[in-house]
Amino acid sequence: MDALTAIGFALRGEVDGVVITPKTIGLSQFNEFNQQVEAFLAGSERTKLNQVQVEIREGSYLFRAVISSALALSTLGQDIRILERQDALGEVDPKRAEVVRKWQARAKASPRLEFEIRPEGQALPSIRVNHETDYREGNIQPWVTVEKYLRGEVVDMGG
Repeated sequence: MDALTAIGFALRGEVDGVVITPKTIGLSQFNEFNQQVEAFLAGSERTKLNQVQVEIREGSYLFRAVISSALALSTLGQDIRILERQDALGEVDPKRAEVVRKWQARAKASPRLEFEIRPEGQALPSIRVNHETDYREGNIQPWVTVEKYLRGEVVDMGG
């Protein structure tokens, strides 16, 4: 059996003046957040998550996923490392970037909300998304300097 590691996904804050906890989270918010966590874990590769164990813990609303170390070290771990930089959203798996965009939009609309990804072990950083974060595509340079030679004959110079 593969070694296991855990990643916590926390939802903190207040909705309509009520602090979010496992006991007070609304059904719609519960379903939406859990689906977003699932999408973040699976990524564009749509990794099968049947073997992922889930724990719901106190401390706002903390969704703790116990996953294989192989999954944590795959593109998931790389993307979490990349998310340390807020200007690198374009370098992250598109499905994970979409989840981060949704969390950021939600946090900007409700400044009392905060989302956090807390990996345990694997030396991965914790990522917080709140009303102050500014995750964006960054400066992606799709152009590459190349040298090309054209062969032919000039038939008209204009003029």
